[in-house]
Amino acid sequence: MKKRYSYFIRPLFLIIDLFIINGVILYINDIHYLNSYFITYISLFWILISFFSNFYKVYRFTKIYRIFSLLFIQFALFTLVYFTYFGIFKEGEVVHNQFIILTSILAGITLFKFISFYALKRYRLEGKNYRNVVVIGLDDTSKGVINLFNSRADLGYRYFGWE
Repeated sequence: MKKRYSYFIRPLFLIIDLFIINGVILYINDIHYLNSYFITYISLFWILISFFSNFYKVYRFTKIYRIFSLLFIQFALFTLVYFTYFGIFKEGEVVHNQFIILTSILAGITLFKFISFYALKRYRLEGKNYRNVVVIGLDDTSKGVINLFNSRADLGYRYFGWE
């Protein structure tokens, strides 16, 4: 039996995004951000927002405009949570580098999201990470689905059957 590791992709992407978030914070090296409260707060809320916004539910048939939509929703909520931290815990203090850190996080995650999306498409074009598919029936709809499977190798479906 062939081993499938596709269920590791979403948790791996979450971990990489958390590395990007925390890596930007460590790289900027500002005293206001290098504390366990901020790092825990920002990481925890990234996970919660991504869970409720379905940020990591990107499938092999997902369109690019859906990715833009997911990024917009995730980033809008994350930006609110990000600035809320400073409103609650750093009220009255001037906190430098807020904009630099936020834009670096958003740019890094956007870049990673698109690179990973296109890398998976490329990987599937090479015939890897595929799903075997059997279509039952031979009406116009099933012919259209069969044609889709045969013409779009980047989706990663391998059609078994007759034409």
